Amino acid sequence: MAEFDAVRSGWISKLHWTLWVIFHGLLYDMPMQETESPLKFPCDFPIKVMGRSDSGFQAKALGIVRHHVPDFETDNMRSTASRNGNYLSVTFTVRVSSRGQLDDLYRGLTACKAVLMVL
Repeated sequence: MAEFDAVRSGWISKLHWTLWVIFHGLLYDMPMQETESPLKFPCDFPIKVMGRSDSGFQAKALGIVRHHVPDFETDNMRSTASRNGNYLSVTFTVRVSSRGQLDDLYRGLTACKAVLMVL
């Protein structure tokens, strides 16, 4: 799988991988009530999205973010290419108003075939 190839290649640090596993497990796999969220809404939340540079994934990811956060401004987006330029990391800092909105955004991004990983 491409996700694991990126991890094995060293492009994604072990720390990021560990944080992804913790974040994914705590916020998305375990049922929690809205009131149990460690986040206080509304809040600014950074989401890092990774994909292949040549797949057009940045435009697709931006479209998904704007679908779930209509007032998203591209000033709140940072892109970084991997050393060899094969992969691209894009961090979207989004203003979310609820846990449900954040969950829907995460699900939308992970459902996109051009997206390899979401942190």
